[in-house]
Amino acid sequence: MTDGPQIGLIVPRFEELSAFYQAADQMGFHSLWVTEMLFNRAWTGSKGLDSFGVLTAAASVTSRIRLLT
Repeated sequence: MTDGPQIGLIVPRFEELSAFYQAADQMGFHSLWVTEMLFNRAWTGSKGLDSFGVLTAAASVTSRIRLLT
């Protein structure tokens, strides 16, 4: 851990997730955050994605970044 500022990111659209995770990890971002249900029904008309499924996908393509809800 560093004493300096740490920057986290909110996850974007489903189609862009894998590339987004990898880029964030490689650029040195501290963390990726997801909400309880990614992609709210009001915005997409669908049930959304489970946060633990999204974090599992992120864990499969990253090596350093912290994954948080």
